[in-house]
Amino acid sequence: MTTYTWPESFGVNMFEMRVAPNTRVFVSPFSGSAQVADYTGERWRVTLGLTPGISQQRAAAMEAFFDRLRGPLNRIALWNLRRPVPLGTIRDGGGAAQWKTGGGANVQWKTGGAANSNWSGGGPSTYALMLQGSNILPVARTPGTTIFAGDMLGAGGQLFRSMDNYTVDATGQAAVEVLPRARADIAFRSAITCTKPTANFMLKSDGVPITHRPGMYESTSLDLIEAI
Repeated sequence: MTTYTWPESFGVNMFEMRVAPNTRVFVSPFSGSAQVADYTGERWRVTLGLTPGISQQRAAAMEAFFDRLRGPLNRIALWNLRRPVPLGTIRDGGGAAQWKTGGGANVQWKTGGAANSNWSGGGPSTYALMLQGSNILPVARTPGTTIFAGDMLGAGGQLFRSMDNYTVDATGQAAVEVLPRARADIAFRSAITCTKPTANFMLKSDGVPITHRPGMYESTSLDLIEAI
C-alpha cells in the first residue's frame, strides 16, 4: 500500500469535505420513538469534481494517477482544497516569544560580531495530553492568536476541524472543540499543523473514468472515504 499526494494541477470545480458520524438509529415498532447509538469512530468523507479540459497531457496524467491507486488499495493524502490555511490567524512556524524574570533584571545578549538575531517561540503545539476519544484539542500558541469555526488543524497524524471560534488566552492556551474525536492519545507538546493538514483517503469505487470526446475530455467526480 502506497500513499500519493493529491496533484494540485488537477482542476477541481466541486469540493465537499465532511465528518461522517458512526451512528445507528433504532426506532421502536410500538411507539415510533427513536434512539441513536453513537459508536464513535467518525471519519472524513470527500466528494470532488474535476473540471473538463482539452489538454491531453493533463487527461493522461489523471488517468495514470487514478489507475495507480488500484481502486481502494492505495491512498491519497488530501487536505481541504477550499481552505488550505485557517481563516483565523494561527499558522505554522515560530511565533513571538517573551522572556520574563521574577523581578527587575538587566539582560545582556552578546555575539562575537555584528549580527541580527531572531527569537521564535516555536510552532503551535498541544499544551496537554489529548486522550483517545476526546474532542478537545489543547492548542498552545501566542496569546491573541485566533482559530475560527471550520479551520482545519492536524495533530498526532489526524485531521481535525474546529467547531467554534477561539482566541488563545493570556497563558498561551486555547481548548478547541474539534471533530473527529481523537482515535489515539496525542502526546503533550505534539506539533499542530495549520497549512494543508492532510488525512489519507481511499476510493469508494474501483476506479475513476476519464471520458474523452473529440477535442476534449469530460468532467468527472469521485467519492473518497478516510482510510483509518
